[in-house]
Amino acid sequence: GLSTDASALITHPMNAPHRRVSLSRNRLSRTRFGVIHIVGDAKKSVYQQASESKMPERFPIAAFSTGGAFRCWWAP
Repeated sequence: GLSTDASALITHPMNAPHRRVSLSRNRLSRTRFGVIHIVGDAKKSVYQQASESKMPERFPIAAFSTGGAFRCWWAP
């Protein structure tokens, strides 16, 4: 999803037995307002690492974690 021109794509998550439909980075970059909703301290920690990282290959969410149209909503 980081390099495709398509608006959506099918992903094969390593931790789920089914495929998922995801919006591509290309499509998400045109969002006027987006919410990244995370639950739990472990995911919050990963989100914080991604926000400080300059490695989008490792943390694809980093493209949306600082500035721009996206906000993080966290729940314990």
